[in-house]
Amino acid sequence: MTFTTKRAGRTLAAAAAAAILAGPGLARADILTFWAAGKTDWVGGSGDVFTTFDSAFGYGAALGIEVVGIDLWGEALAMGSDQALFTLNLGFDLSFGDETRFTIGLFTGPMFFLFPEQPKQTLMLSSNQRAALQSAGISADRIDRFVDKYNRYADEEQDLSRVAAGWNVGRLQTTLEYQLAPVLYLGVEGLVGYHFILTGEDAAADAKSGGVDQAAREEGFDRDQVRLIKDSIGAEEVDAENLDGFNYQAGVFLRLEL
Repeated sequence: MTFTTKRAGRTLAAAAAAAILAGPGLARADILTFWAAGKTDWVGGSGDVFTTFDSAFGYGAALGIEVVGIDLWGEALAMGSDQALFTLNLGFDLSFGDETRFTIGLFTGPMFFLFPEQPKQTLMLSSNQRAALQSAGISADRIDRFVDKYNRYADEEQDLSRVAAGWNVGRLQTTLEYQLAPVLYLGVEGLVGYHFILTGEDAAADAKSGGVDQAAREEGFDRDQVRLIKDSIGAEEVDAENLDGFNYQAGVFLRLEL
């Protein structure tokens, strides 16, 4: 039997749900709870998007509300100069203990990555690329017209290269907290999520592909010529099969709970 990240993700979600539902009588009885926390976390995960950060350690804050056992919370972590990670999480949790409290929760929700603005990259074909296109039957004039038309779409690629977005299908969180005061807790946490993420590079490559298609239609290029151009400049449509993986966080926090 082949082990895949999709099967592992389903297993993670099922195991967490079973653990939480196994003890509903132990859950906190609070009807409404607000909380805010300052935190610092180590962040990692599958794919290049997590290695793009200047540092694997981020600092920031989290804010949440729990209503009759349903939790909604968000976090924002600064990961370097003009780099940040944001998540929004909806789910439920189960807590054990009072002064020392252990909590396990299962959540789902979006992720958003922000990176520094990249310089605008216009299309400039090398002499070898031009020679290959001319060998495929595209005249020098048509190549020049294509390049001019394609560069009209470069602004979209520039904006997309700054961001990445995804969704945590299932995100398991465990925390261990010690009560310092009636509303103040010091704690440690660990999180693992099974996600789908579209990186800025993937989106930019997809935008390139769309730009090539648009300009190529206007110039009347055939399918083989379009494919040659896309291969030359790294333009390709997003492959949904390559977007899934796991992400991890571990850190410490100081939490105010009302």
